[in-house]
Amino acid sequence: MNKKSIFFDIDGTLPLRSLDTIRKHVAGAMKKGVVFGINTSRPFSEAEKIHKELNLNGPIIAEDGAEYRAAIGTRKITMPDVLPINEMVIRFLLRNGGIGSYVLKIAKDKRIIRAAKDPTIIVTPHRKFTSSIYIRRHSQESDYDIARVRRKISDFLKHEGASAYVKRCGKGKLIAGNATQNRISTLEYVAKRHLSSYDVLMVSDCEDVVAIGKSAIAFASVKNATEQYAKKCALHAPYRGARGIIFLINEFTHI
Repeated sequence: MNKKSIFFDIDGTLPLRSLDTIRKHVAGAMKKGVVFGINTSRPFSEAEKIHKELNLNGPIIAEDGAEYRAAIGTRKITMPDVLPINEMVIRFLLRNGGIGSYVLKIAKDKRIIRAAKDPTIIVTPHRKFTSSIYIRRHSQESDYDIARVRRKISDFLKHEGASAYVKRCGKGKLIAGNATQNRISTLEYVAKRHLSSYDVLMVSDCEDVVAIGKSAIAFASVKNATEQYAKKCALHAPYRGARGIIFLINEFTHI
């Protein structure tokens, strides 16, 4: 029987208020040879922070697969042909003074958008290879405005010759990133190169169902996962929060 390795997404997957409970269970599994990692679209610094809080022993994959670290103490690797998408998006928005009537703000704390009285676009500056773009009109999400901003940024990146995507991700939010890599393709690369003797599980709330259908990686969905994704997964948590995460760990490892 192969050894086991489990990767966690962060947003929508890990209950950040229950990390202590998860850490205790993970510690027991690691003593039995299980390797745990993080695979997220968040910046590397944020992924590393959660990795340390859970005291994990495996790789970190960040910014939708643009960069990874194979093990604690090793150097961070940037995948080939990825571009600084966030810098490009910010440059475009600054050059155009936002889009239409929208006020542009470059702010690490995206929560300030809740108090914005004017139509507002916020871009967080601490990313590099992906870009988070938050859009509100008088504190409300507008499907029309979100589609308009998405189209404008997509056209700009295409004009710049970037192989990139811009997709809607949750309410009032767009994510832009490199189309040359994604977190599943990088996970497959890391698994093949560094975890070849392991069965690998990816735990998350949503993935590209086309990509996972072609992958050798196993997938597990948390309780709040999208229905379409959950149907494609080998495992699905029947419980929310830490209880659901622990259920998936136990089911995959048979601990």
